[in-house]
Amino acid sequence: MTKRKFKPASLFSETPNLATLDLTNTKLDISVKELKALLLTLKNVKHLTMQKTFIKELPTGVFSKLTKLENVTFSGNMLTGWNKDVFANVTNIKHIFFDGCNIKTINESSLPLEFRLSVKEIDLANNPFVCTCDLLWFKTWLDEVRANGSITFSQYPHRYQCRAPNIQALSLEDFHPTEKSCTITNLYTIILTIVLSVSLVITVTILVVYRYRWYLLYWISLFRRRRRRSKRETEEKQYDAFVSYSNPDGDWVYDELLDFLEREVGLCLCEHSRDFQIGTYIVDNVMGALDSSRKTILVISNEYMKSDWCQFELQMALYSFLKHEIDIVVILLDQIKADHVTSSLRALMMSTSIMQWCSDTEAKELFKERLRNIMCEGDIIGSRDQADPNMHTDPADDEILVQ
Repeated sequence: MTKRKFKPASLFSETPNLATLDLTNTKLDISVKELKALLLTLKNVKHLTMQKTFIKELPTGVFSKLTKLENVTFSGNMLTGWNKDVFANVTNIKHIFFDGCNIKTINESSLPLEFRLSVKEIDLANNPFVCTCDLLWFKTWLDEVRANGSITFSQYPHRYQCRAPNIQALSLEDFHPTEKSCTITNLYTIILTIVLSVSLVITVTILVVYRYRWYLLYWISLFRRRRRRSKRETEEKQYDAFVSYSNPDGDWVYDELLDFLEREVGLCLCEHSRDFQIGTYIVDNVMGALDSSRKTILVISNEYMKSDWCQFELQMALYSFLKHEIDIVVILLDQIKADHVTSSLRALMMSTSIMQWCSDTEAKELFKERLRNIMCEGDIIGSRDQADPNMHTDPADDEILVQ
């Protein structure tokens, strides 16, 4: 029986005095709204059987209006539960059957007080109750009404069982939850929830701190430096440039870069292995070198991009340029692999021109001449737009970055 073949509200409109209705094994493929419309037409029904009708939800505002209904059967349906208003203000039903409805728990709001005081027989057999503290109220009430004989539970205790994880089926008669045991269980649950929540917060915090560790190191260092800052802003810079490079590129830095800029050009460069203060935090040394230098020279290579500390120096150089206008000179030793290209490197390439090293004799002389001009005369930032048209410049594009 489907909604395409009939109108629920008019199905029994011609039988106003119908007292008994048995719909057993009738597939009611209709919505709960249409089921409500169907039931409301049964004004005089006393015995209603809806066993195995495939209903999954009970309508509200119906059973309180069927004032003559005394016996109702919902057995064999998938009624795992129902709204607390389904049996609100219902005092006429005396016998109700929910045998085999996949009900796992019954709480106090499911069976309002006025309903519990008027009903005489309830069948909840063959339902998969769960042996947890959620069943405390129902089990306590069941024991009370059975003791005073006010309500009969059909097929009890033989067809009433409950289950729990890793526990075999237990007769509901042998399940005895108490307020005390459930309070302890709830306390354990609360403690476990708190522990898991704190663990989650700590884990997320650790991940965030690790992800942004270089920025945190920078701001910590900046905070400490501001506390002991004096008149540094009015002092002359100690170095012409701070050289940031990875240790595997150290031979090139000493043999080509420092030898040329310090011995031939006469500049004073800050190089970490000889100029950083022993016993001072590395992050403080890096920030001090950036602040005390007119420019920052970044010697970029694949080894550089694999180093966490070099990544930190690159990001801080970018920050110093944006906040304090400390110029950046970029020297590219080799083509950077795609998996080494970071957002910071791309931002750097969009902010400045690149000087690409080549071991060819003629190219090497052009490289040195350009480097001399940049270090001694102009600023590297923005030089792409203002550079001498006769000076060789390398475009900051993906052909240089990726091999």
